[in-house]
Amino acid sequence: METVLQEAMQADKKIDDFFALFLESDVTLASTTEVQPDGSELKPLLFHLSNDTWLCVFTALERAIPFKKEAPYCVTMKGRALLEWYPFPHGMIVNPGSAGAFELPLTGVRQLQKHFLGKDEGE
Repeated sequence: METVLQEAMQADKKIDDFFALFLESDVTLASTTEVQPDGSELKPLLFHLSNDTWLCVFTALERAIPFKKEAPYCVTMKGRALLEWYPFPHGMIVNPGSAGAFELPLTGVRQLQKHFLGKDEGE
């Protein structure tokens, strides 16, 4: 998935190709608290940048390791499940701290939900 992301960032592939793959791939959220099997108790790792708050999403479990001190627990799900469930009033930053990191503001998250899932804002 990271190769497709880098290609999309370099305009060798369309960004839609990356997001289509993102939906079908495993993504990881780091959590500051232990996550229960039903997903409860998730307190995701958030970054505060430029007066905005961003949900940290990782394309591989290994990408979360540098943040283990702040968020020692992880939960993995399909990107589609993340977008279907997305309850956060924040954008997301994918692979923070890596060369392939990128920010997707909340408006972008909502556009992905609409484009790929057919969800309108507020659903």
